[in-house]
Amino acid sequence: MKRILPFSLVVCGSILAYACSSSDSGTTPTTPTAEGGSSGSSGTSGTSGTSGTSGTPDDSGTDAPVNPSANPIEGIGAPVEVTSQSGIFTDGPIWLKDGLYFSTYGATSTFLKLTPPNSPTSVRPASAGTTLQGSSYDPKAAGFVSCEANLAGGGGAIIRTPAAGGAGTPVTLNYVDAGASVFNSPNDIVVRTDGTMFVTDPGYQDPNTVNNHIWRIRPNGDVFETVTEGRPNGVALSPDQKTLYVSFTSPAAGLPVINKYTVAVADGALGPAVKFADVGPNDSLADGVAVDTAGNVYVAVKNGVDVFKADGSAKWGHITTTKLVNNVGFGGVDGKTLYMTSDTGLLQVTLKVAGLTQ
Repeated sequence: MKRILPFSLVVCGSILAYACSSSDSGTTPTTPTAEGGSSGSSGTSGTSGTSGTSGTPDDSGTDAPVNPSANPIEGIGAPVEVTSQSGIFTDGPIWLKDGLYFSTYGATSTFLKLTPPNSPTSVRPASAGTTLQGSSYDPKAAGFVSCEANLAGGGGAIIRTPAAGGAGTPVTLNYVDAGASVFNSPNDIVVRTDGTMFVTDPGYQDPNTVNNHIWRIRPNGDVFETVTEGRPNGVALSPDQKTLYVSFTSPAAGLPVINKYTVAVADGALGPAVKFADVGPNDSLADGVAVDTAGNVYVAVKNGVDVFKADGSAKWGHITTTKLVNNVGFGGVDGKTLYMTSDTGLLQVTLKVAGLTQ
């Protein structure tokens, strides 16, 4: 789960926060609600409608031309549950070749692999005293990288897991110009094809957090920071990897928002924050972010997934669920399955456009 508190408050704090804010709990899923009028343009600054995937070794089915003017969720079915984790929050969905990898949250946090229609199997447990959160695939290192946050007191690490499985290994970091020497609470991560990582760090486990961060980690381990206000949460790259999208659950002013940042080709340095889209009051608690091959942006919210046009001008609509969704990721053989981690397990729905697995 992304919006997490100290471990002793997970159940009574986090779940209540979701439950009190969700108006769809216990209702039957409905077909997506279309919003917006005319079709948007082909992309944001630095975002293209080109095909291909970001940070994935398996992009079969995603190289066909895509239509940026087509609504990717029009006429789709209702989300269905793929697997249940008996009331345990799940997080960090990332597809690799023939299976979906995700994690469970809490004292028994585990990195899992799901190969439909089989049941999930354990890849590795989280490090002692930590919980796994967002994960991504590093194509340069041919393995997964995951955020592990300490369950109490703040702090954490980025852990590598070989694609073939095995023990996790902490990424060695060199804080070059950072305002802090450790993470407060690493939350979500995305990796560029050259191995550059972008990590959100909202400090949910550390009540003394003053600054929230977006960290940029170069392939050699050098760490640079973007100090932000509010709670940076979900993170994703555009199809051409020139734009970074970050959701803010609690901005310094106003409602939850998605900001975008230009990404320098040479070293991955981020430009200034530019608002991409507001996440409305009825869809509060903006969380995990995903992007499809047309540049459309998907953000997990309290009662499903909001889908925004590539230029941020309007929403295509909303995918409604009865579960409390906290993260999203694309997968499947053709890349058109949208996976949603939730408060009880894992959901999926088939879309009309393939997404980026990143």
